Amino acid sequence: MTYAQKAAELLRRNGIDAYIIKQTEKNEFGCARCIKIREKNFGRALEILKNGGVKMSGYTYDI
Repeated sequence: MTYAQKAAELLRRNGIDAYIIKQTEKNEFGCARCIKIREKNFGRALEILKNGGVKMSGYTYDI
């Protein structure tokens, strides 16, 4: 299971819709997958991922 899969699963278990998508920006951080969530869930999602021990690399941004 990739970090993206772990992150999406953890977020979904905590009530946040999360989708794995192909990274469209710089591909310098590994497998080129990222998690897409709604902007309103951003802060809560970061907290859940940090507390859940999910390794995060790359950038956090909205489109």
